[in-house]
This record gives sequence, C-alpha cells and structure tokens, in this order.
Amino acid sequence: VIESDNISTGYNHQSHDTDMWIKGPAVTDVSRNLVLLLKRYHVEHKATPGQMAFLNDFEKKIENRYQTELIAKQRGQEVYKEKLNDVNQRMDGVCRFVIQGKHTDRYAVSKAFLRYFDKARYSIDLTTGKLKIDVKNKENVNSYEGWYKRIWDELISDGKRGVHVNLIFNGIDGGYGEFGNHLKRQALLNLDKPGKSKRLFNIAIHYDIKAAKRNYPALAYLQQQDNFDVWTHFQYMHSKTFMIDRFVVSVGSFNLDNWSSDRSQEAVMICQDKDLARTYEYFYTLDLVNSTPVYVPR
Repeated sequence: VIESDNISTGYNHQSHDTDMWIKGPAVTDVSRNLVLLLKRYHVEHKATPGQMAFLNDFEKKIENRYQTELIAKQRGQEVYKEKLNDVNQRMDGVCRFVIQGKHTDRYAVSKAFLRYFDKARYSIDLTTGKLKIDVKNKENVNSYEGWYKRIWDELISDGKRGVHVNLIFNGIDGGYGEFGNHLKRQALLNLDKPGKSKRLFNIAIHYDIKAAKRNYPALAYLQQQDNFDVWTHFQYMHSKTFMIDRFVVSVGSFNLDNWSSDRSQEAVMICQDKDLARTYEYFYTLDLVNSTPVYVPR
C-alpha cells in the first residue's frame, strides 16, 4: 500500500481513494488468488526459505478454510441461488470476488461489469481514476482492445433507456494522477522552503492543466449523453467503484479504460450488503459535494 495514497484528509489535495473492509469467505478467495499470483510470478526466485515456509503454511490453512466453507454451505453457485432468493438474507453481505488475468479469464471483470450495468434499472453511480472514450469513432478496436468500448456502449445505452448515470472523474486539480499527486505532496512537505515548494506546485499545476485539456473532450461528450451527469473532483480521484440501484456496490482496481479492461491483472469485490450500500451512498454524496459538474457550452 503506497503511503501517498492514504494520507488524504479529503481537503489537502492528496489522492482520494476507497477501500473495502471484508470478512468471511470472500477473504479466502482473495487469499487463494494472492497465492496463485505469487506462484505464477515465481516468488520462489526471490523469497527466503523462511518466507517460502510461511507461504506454504499459509496456503494449507487457506485451502483448509476453503473446504470448511464448502461443507458449511458458505460458498458455491447453489448457495448464491438460495441466499439471493431469500429476502431476509440477500442484503447481508452476499459478495463475489472477481479477478481477471493470465491465470484465469482475462476479461472476467469486464464481463461481470457488463452484466451488472445491463441489469441496472434506476441509477449507476461511478468513480474512476482513468477513462477512455472514443469520441470521434475513429479508434481501431482489435481483439485485445474492445471490452472497454463494450462497457461504455452499455453505459450510454443505459442512459438512453432511462437509467441515471453519475460519474466522478478528475479535473484540473487531479488530472495528472499519481505524478501530480506526488509533486503536490512534496510541495506540502517543503513549505518551510517557499521557493522549492512554489516550483513544485507550479510544475504540478502545469501537468494537471495539460491532463485536464486532454480529458475534457471525453467528459464533455459523456455530459451530453442522455441521463448522464459528469463531475470532476477537486483533488486526485483514484477510486474505482460503482453502486447500482443503491444496493449493489463494487470496489476494486478496475478503471473504466482500455488498460484495465483488456490488458492488465484486475480484481474487484461486488457485494449486496445493506450497511455497505448505505455507507457508500453517504460518502459518494460527499464526493459529489466536493466536485464540479462538467460544463458544456450550449
């Protein structure tokens, strides 16, 4: 976990992110995939004997926990059907951990998002750290870069059929992402050196404005779509989340761009949990308050 991604007060122009605290069988899924990834990328080449012993013991414990959860009927497709059909259980932390990459379905998260967006009836509230929109319809889409286009086509289609879509992205204050965030943090750490601090802020502002100009056409395009409201947060928005119809919530690593959808290793947690939905809605409203609607000249 990068320190600079977790020092935001909400008002100090540092990276704004969202984490999810989970417990139960979902932790087992995350842990199993962590072990799979470590093995896929040959952890044994760099780990010490002690670290490998710890990892092997950890893997055995996780597999034992997985089998125990199966026996207790805490996981499995048949369990989902039972819980989702029970009005007294289906909002009590029914979650799926979805991961995509070379060791599994490369497009699993993209496919999951498409299914959820397609089923939305009233509203979709989104945050993303990066996005990519083909505003001129001139981009060549090949077999390795096409899922992000399907996702955006689906979201725009949702708006046309009456689903209200909110999107919070980055404006001038956070447009250049991690690098701009790093420069601002260094400027804050050097306030006792006014000259250096001012230079760092000026460099950050230069790159933020450059990125904002690059992002604006896509944001303006979306703002003009049916039932879309597009906002820019006052600081760097690093969160990758969605809430559908005020009850399904997802938090993960997936940006609404072609890198996440078509190329990289990504993971998300998608949950139906009444307390989580209530908390997410509260903080999403705060984010809207700290955002500016994208202006489109009429």
